[in-house]
Amino acid sequence: MQLIDFINGSGRIGNYVIYTYRGEKYIRRRPKRKCPHTPMQRAQQERMASTGAFYHALKNAGLAPYWDTAAQGKLAHGYNLVVRENMPAFCADGRICDFAKLQLTPSLLPLPDDLQLEQETDGSFRLQWTNNPCLPGAAEDDVLRLFLMRDAESFTPVAVETGNVCRGDGEARFTIPERLKDYAHLYVVFCSRTGWKSSSSRYLKLKNMFVETFITKKLESNSKCFAIFQSTPITEDVRNSLSNQTFYTLKGQNIARKKISKNGSRSQAQLVQRTRWAKALDLETLFEPASQIGFPKRKSTESYHNAFMAENVNKDAVEVSEELEATVNYQNIRCAKGKLKVPKDFSVTADAEMHTLTFTHAAEEDGCQRYSTDRLYALVVETTEEDSELFELGTRAGSEPITVNLSESWDMGSLAIYVFALTADGKKASDSMYLEAV
Repeated sequence: MQLIDFINGSGRIGNYVIYTYRGEKYIRRRPKRKCPHTPMQRAQQERMASTGAFYHALKNAGLAPYWDTAAQGKLAHGYNLVVRENMPAFCADGRICDFAKLQLTPSLLPLPDDLQLEQETDGSFRLQWTNNPCLPGAAEDDVLRLFLMRDAESFTPVAVETGNVCRGDGEARFTIPERLKDYAHLYVVFCSRTGWKSSSSRYLKLKNMFVETFITKKLESNSKCFAIFQSTPITEDVRNSLSNQTFYTLKGQNIARKKISKNGSRSQAQLVQRTRWAKALDLETLFEPASQIGFPKRKSTESYHNAFMAENVNKDAVEVSEELEATVNYQNIRCAKGKLKVPKDFSVTADAEMHTLTFTHAAEEDGCQRYSTDRLYALVVETTEEDSELFELGTRAGSEPITVNLSESWDMGSLAIYVFALTADGKKASDSMYLEAV
């Protein structure tokens, strides 16, 4: 119901709520709060919450007035426009899924033609464009503004200093401060010198444009030199030794160091840790079918290989004797990790003659940290042959027994079995649970 003009303000009055929609005042009955249960409802709530957080980040960056200007005459607020334009850029879990779909500013001015970005040999950048005076609304003194964003969970755009570069200059040169080296997503905007009009933001990804260059910061340890480097597409997959250099990845960064010709570290603790690490590496390959999907919430700088090793390089999973013999405690291996709950009453029955396993579990509906559409998986490991296979077991809501066939060469008495759950979109996981077949 639309309100007459003499009612001001907004909020709740008794069982009614007064609010503004598209510039008009309305009143409606206060809704009864219902907790959303379907995955689609939860996904929409996550997107809406993240888009709202993104709006406040734009506001803190001084970009909200451009959206307010774009909303004038449209019976809407700048916030509404930000939500409409940017919600498609967010995933069901609230993270940014497509940086190219983000719009930092509304399209009230045209972008110049032929925007191109190049990196110079000294590490600085040159942005070039064609200045077309015939573009409607374009002015020679429109100001260039650049913003960087970091990753899928960081919504704050950070401004990059460009001096007083205008549209009529045709190019800009800039450098990225050391503190922003991890920010790989660049947005280009042109703004009117007076008033609050802007072009839409143009997205440019920096990460794959970095030329191979060593950062000046070097780490000294035991007289061996380490350096962090950023690689070209040609060298981004270089690993192991090349000539007298060794290349590897540590916490998402590419590291180069002088090759160690001989390792003289021989303490008992060091030998035990090397033995444990070597065995865990073998296990990582064996458990890879599960681990590559079982750690979706790992850090952005980590691969699933890193996540598996972090969970299993410990004495609970791999015991090492004083004689440096490694023993795997398969019941303590973790091949999935997350906050979802493992389905209740999971059990598995083995048929040694038919070489089959039959899995059963109680059917469950939506609840705390569980969804009826969750997909269930079982990783079966044959510990003697050191072979493994991943099986999908339907959804959490199903209760029918699932039977899987195993290789005829497998020893049915040497099986380690792990079950875990994933959300339908694969973004969340449960911890893996070890099962013994009966």
